[in-house]
Order: sequence, then structure tokens, then C-alpha cells
Amino acid sequence: MVEFSTWDILRNLLLAARWTIVLSLIAFAGGALVGGALLVLRIARPSWG
Repeated sequence: MVEFSTWDILRNLLLAARWTIVLSLIAFAGGALVGGALLVLRIARPSWG
């Protein structure tokens, strides 16, 4: 059986938290960009026909 020390568990939790924050920030930025682009397209209302 494998034994994990408290430090091993804490280190893995901190690494996981770091990746969670990084991925959340990337998703937030991507959503802001797509949302901003849709907003501009909706407000611009080009007359194509």
C-alpha cells in the first residue's frame, strides 16, 4: 500500500488549485472576447440588403 504524507496531499491540492485558477481565467477571457464580439455585431447592425 502507498502512504501519502500530509505534505504530498497539500502539494497536490495546491498544484490543482493553480491549474483551476489558470483555466478559469482563460475561460473568463475567452468568454469576454466572444461576448464582446457578439455585442459589437449586435450593436453595429450592418445593412447587407
